[in-house]
Amino acid sequence: MNVRPLLSICIPTYNRAALLRRHVETLCSFTKIPLEIVVSDNFSTDATQEVMGELCSRFVNIRYHRQPQPVSIGYNWHTAISKASGKYAFAVADDDVCIEDQLLDAIHSLEVDQSLMCVYGGYYEVDLGGKVNHVHRKTDDDLYFSKADRLRIVSQFFSFEIPVFRLELYKASTIFHDGAFILSWDFVGACLDQGKIRVSPLLLLRHTIHPDRLTETKASDPSFNFAWISTFESFLADTQCDHGARLNLLINLISRIYYFHAQVCMRNGRALDARFFIKKGMCYSPGDFKNLAIEWEAKHLAAAAVEVLIKSLADQIPARPVWIKDSIPAGIRNSIAQYATLMAAPPEPSFPVTVVGRDLVSEESVPGWQYFDLARTMSNLMLSGRKLNFS
Repeated sequence: MNVRPLLSICIPTYNRAALLRRHVETLCSFTKIPLEIVVSDNFSTDATQEVMGELCSRFVNIRYHRQPQPVSIGYNWHTAISKASGKYAFAVADDDVCIEDQLLDAIHSLEVDQSLMCVYGGYYEVDLGGKVNHVHRKTDDDLYFSKADRLRIVSQFFSFEIPVFRLELYKASTIFHDGAFILSWDFVGACLDQGKIRVSPLLLLRHTIHPDRLTETKASDPSFNFAWISTFESFLADTQCDHGARLNLLINLISRIYYFHAQVCMRNGRALDARFFIKKGMCYSPGDFKNLAIEWEAKHLAAAAVEVLIKSLADQIPARPVWIKDSIPAGIRNSIAQYATLMAAPPEPSFPVTVVGRDLVSEESVPGWQYFDLARTMSNLMLSGRKLNFS
């Protein structure tokens, strides 16, 4: 007779065979929680299928589902949860690592209090080598919220991501929609309609920071941000407060989302995307974004100008070389050299080349030369209005 697992760890995956193996093997070493591992593979093209075949042959508590064709990220998360059979569930990315004792604490509180629908926690931020860079704790003390606390919870938090939750509630209450985040504000609302939620100081996993994680690659994706904001709007619509308070809460959330994405893009060297979010954030909260704009200009302005140059050459690199006419800082020169071949000497007038300089308007008629005015581009990109200085 099959015994129902206490906890289902639900893992959507796509093309991360090595990280997925690490996560699953760690879960299979757990001894304190009767669990099943549910992996939904979004039609990976790497070795994921072979890795999961091997792991399934070694461990009996794994359920592996492979999508017959690629689906949306949200639907793959939904599939991983829908295939689960445990009493409780925890949906987590393939590149993270769960922490057993912390999960056990969350499960214990759900077992003791039947009115409790889910437990939200935080995480350790680690690099690929496992080094802890930051601790993201939701709260220092346990907080409990019921239906009457909707305004309080929406005023205190701007995102919810990783709950341990009652699986039957999810299956009974969730109508999947690609334009919404799984287990975010919509699910918080469903939990409050049925009972309470606990926001805890627990650190439920080690969240791996790397260039290919979702929040890094999707930061400038309009649909990603629409989904984040729309789930909050849905929750806010059912929250009792006056129109002004509701509008202020929405403005605050949008501002915080743009601030978060701007920092992510700056950290990953995506200068134009960072500028995009800073400009949008200034619409909602100019004071909060002023210092970020100054930081962007000091550290990322030159990189943004190089991005503009590279985008203008995108269909010609590496065939079209670049000649730098004026003396510019080594950092800018090196950034250009990462993407294009630099000419050591002035080109022949008829030779197809892009010339980078400060003010080349008078020479734009030279045959075969395409001009890129670096100084003017940087001036156009400036956010905080300080003077451009090449020295």
